[in-house]
Amino acid sequence: MQLLAPDILTDVVALTPMLNAFGYLVGLLVWMFGWRWHRFWIVWSITVSAGVIGLISGRALGGHMLVAALLLAIAGGMLAMELARLIAFVAGGLLVWLGARAVVPSAHDLTICFLLGGLVSLLLYRFWTMLLTSLIGSVLSCYCGLALLAKFLKMDVVAIATKHTLWLNIAIVTLTLLGLSWQNYLERRVKRKAGGEEKKEDREDEPEEKPKPKEEPKSTKSGGKGGPLRWLPFPRKAA
Repeated sequence: MQLLAPDILTDVVALTPMLNAFGYLVGLLVWMFGWRWHRFWIVWSITVSAGVIGLISGRALGGHMLVAALLLAIAGGMLAMELARLIAFVAGGLLVWLGARAVVPSAHDLTICFLLGGLVSLLLYRFWTMLLTSLIGSVLSCYCGLALLAKFLKMDVVAIATKHTLWLNIAIVTLTLLGLSWQNYLERRVKRKAGGEEKKEDREDEPEEKPKPKEEPKSTKSGGKGGPLRWLPFPRKAA
């Protein structure tokens, strides 16, 4: 199983350096803030995908291409959050299905693997979103990063991807695990900080207690209550 396909890499290298740099930046942001910004990524990706589908379908039908693309993009953006769970189910099922096909190539019916992966992705939605965004960010960054190396350092990255498939897969898996750990750490830190701010606000909202007046100590030597000099007729000084 090749996580970096040479055919796709050849098409990515053919893009302009500006597009490769933009793709690398998007991949890095998805890798770092996948779960933190997952609503934005879902809406953005579905809107862009719907717009592209609208352009293709409008061109094929010969109608108003831009109008169809715009309307489909708006509809996709409005339905994005409703489709998030469905996308997670399909993506989880496909990933488990592809993994099972890679491990057992002779297997024919892997419907159970697809359903099992989809159900697990729904039950562990947060963990699955972190894992999926980390994987997508790692793959996209590697594609665009290798394309930039091919342009500026004149490296034959397609040959490297063909010969060193195993090492590239290990590198992407390692980056995915690192991204998963970073997103989990970032989420815990944000929650801890938010919890500390809430406690601070609760303490500020509590009414302040008035300090109690200090009682002066009674001196038995100066004739206080129960003192030995209480019978003297003149005023007595405190000790």
